[in-house]
Amino acid sequence: MTLAMSNRSVDDVTVIQLEGKMNTATSSDADAHLSRLIASGSSKLLLNMEGVDYISSSGLRVILANGKKVGTSGGKIAFCSLNPSVGEVFRISGFNSIFPVFGSEQEALDSFQSS
Repeated sequence: MTLAMSNRSVDDVTVIQLEGKMNTATSSDADAHLSRLIASGSSKLLLNMEGVDYISSSGLRVILANGKKVGTSGGKIAFCSLNPSVGEVFRISGFNSIFPVFGSEQEALDSFQSS
């Protein structure tokens, strides 16, 4: 099981494209990846979750921890394109009330420009 991660910049937003499962086996890689981005000064992070078909509690912990890190530096983390099962996990866990979640990448990018 793997979680593929790639980055690209759109203006001053770092878009992280995720593909695969975010679970116990892959969460440490995701944590290291996000931590490196934050440490290097990325303060506006958009996680495009379109390719994520599963997220476990360990994946949620990684998101929460890195959301706190970026938030303490005045940054923002947002999510877009959650598939129905991952979206349901976000709703049940309350993450959709902690973090902004958008239906499309463009909507999410627009939110960074207006904040």
